[in-house]
Amino acid sequence: MVEYKVNQTAPTVYLDNRGIATKGYIVYVYLVDFDETHSINVPTLDPKLVALEVKKLLDNRKALDKLGQS
Repeated sequence: MVEYKVNQTAPTVYLDNRGIATKGYIVYVYLVDFDETHSINVPTLDPKLVALEVKKLLDNRKALDKLGQS
């Protein structure tokens, strides 16, 4: 089953974890189970890096879905 789909990418400038402006990309990701589109900032469009960041996003979104249920 497909969990997500990358819908769009675009060049951007964002603040890295040090607060320094960095050239990179904004990646729009559709999360199938939640019918939501989110964006992530990455320094490169390397598929391995994007997949890692999307996995973090998806894991966090699944955890949010469980809040208040236990």
